[in-house]
Amino acid sequence: MKREQFWRVKPGRYPFRTAEARVQLREKTRFGSVLLDEFAVWVDDVEPAVAVERAKRVIRARRARADAVQAVMGDSPAKEV
Repeated sequence: MKREQFWRVKPGRYPFRTAEARVQLREKTRFGSVLLDEFAVWVDDVEPAVAVERAKRVIRARRARADAVQAVMGDSPAKEV
C-alpha cells in the first residue's frame, strides 16, 4: 500500500537568514506525517521557485537511486555461514 506523499517548503534553520529554504518530501500517516527526505537551498541569487524546483529534482533523483539500489540488493537478510 503506497501512502500519499507531499512536498513542504519551510524557512531555513538559522534565524535572521531569510535566503535559505528547506524543501521536504513527507508522507502522510494516520496521525500527521513523517519526513522522508530534506534538502536545503540558498535563494540568494536565484528565484525561490527555481531553487525549490531544483531541490525537488535532487530529492527525486536521490530517491530513485535509492529505490534502484534496493531493487538490485533486495531486502532479504544476510545468509549465515
